[in-house]
Amino acid sequence: SYEQNSNVTNSINSNLIYVTYVDVRNRLWVGTDEGLCLYNRDLNSFESIDIQKKSKKETVISVKSIIEDNNGNLFLGTFNGGLLKLNIKTRAITSIKLDVPNPANYLINSLVKDKNGTIYLGTNFGLKVLDESKNQVKKVTAKNDNQILSGNIVSMFLDSRQNIWIGNGYKGLVRVNLNSKEAFSYPVTTKRIMS
Repeated sequence: SYEQNSNVTNSINSNLIYVTYVDVRNRLWVGTDEGLCLYNRDLNSFESIDIQKKSKKETVISVKSIIEDNNGNLFLGTFNGGLLKLNIKTRAITSIKLDVPNPANYLINSLVKDKNGTIYLGTNFGLKVLDESKNQVKKVTAKNDNQILSGNIVSMFLDSRQNIWIGNGYKGLVRVNLNSKEAFSYPVTTKRIMS
């Protein structure tokens, strides 16, 4: 059992864990309400990565989601910090430009990566996509219905057919086909999911 202990230098930084992620080098990263930790298997300890200081934020940054890009960088979906890119080798952090005027309440609950390496964000402002060439986040639009891609996205899963399955706060289950750019809703009733 691993618990936060202020008397132990290399303990995990918080007991509230939002996400765990194993990178391509088999390292365990842990996102908490107090930031990011890297588990050291050899020493059986945690290294706290000071993303708050590195990103020049005054408030605590909670890490809600983690994904690795094809270049070996970690992307951190946060609350109070937007989307952050962590260079694993240098530990440098880059803030990604968001598509909202006031990003203070921007919450990134989930991140997925498609077969081409494109990263999608499930946020409290709907489905977004990372344009890495411009270092910014953009809104995802569907050919048939943009309304079902808005609102609070709680979870996402990318299947082998390039469908993103989205769980959200009030619209039930949504499927977005990345090839056709169409979105389909499976509303929840009191008895079952309706198609």
